[in-house]
Amino acid sequence: MPAAIQEPRSTGYGLGASLVVSGLCLLPGGLSMVALSPVSARISAKHGPKVTLALAAGLMAVGYVVRFFTSHQLWMIIAGATVVAAGTAIGYSALPALVMRAVPAAETGAANGLNTLMRSVGQAFCSAAVAAVLANVTFRAGGRTAPTLHAYLLVFLIAGGAALLALAVTLCLPGRRSEPPAGTVGQVRRPAPLGRTALTQEDA
Repeated sequence: MPAAIQEPRSTGYGLGASLVVSGLCLLPGGLSMVALSPVSARISAKHGPKVTLALAAGLMAVGYVVRFFTSHQLWMIIAGATVVAAGTAIGYSALPALVMRAVPAAETGAANGLNTLMRSVGQAFCSAAVAAVLANVTFRAGGRTAPTLHAYLLVFLIAGGAALLALAVTLCLPGRRSEPPAGTVGQVRRPAPLGRTALTQEDA
């Protein structure tokens, strides 16, 4: 979002905003991420992390749809980016809980480490894909080379498609597992000693 806002007005879509203004446009999204992290935990506790992650993916898809159709009004750009940030916050909070429910207790550390690694890989891949699109779909405007509006729209389309794919995958995940009765966690049923079994059979 900051790059598109900073583009000069000669591009036909840029707002010519300064670096400070474009940075301030990210503030609502950051505040929403802080506010929604505990909300995500409550949703996961009540409905399970699968529902929370599906909600997050849906919010991100909606945010990118808003960004796709609103690229000329600053307040709509901020609104779309804030919705995406809200979905990101909810998803980031739900993923560790979803991972820990899906693996044995002895493997939660390794599973969460893999989750963090794959998140970093995904961010790197996303940055590379966005840079490739913006660097190759360009035109001359105001004596300089700039990405076209279609380049930004293509980025929003790819991101929205990825969010919908994440939503579809999330809906295919197994449902919420039933919790074991209180006081039974960690208890293992041991077979009765052979002597005790034989005595019971003789008594019968």
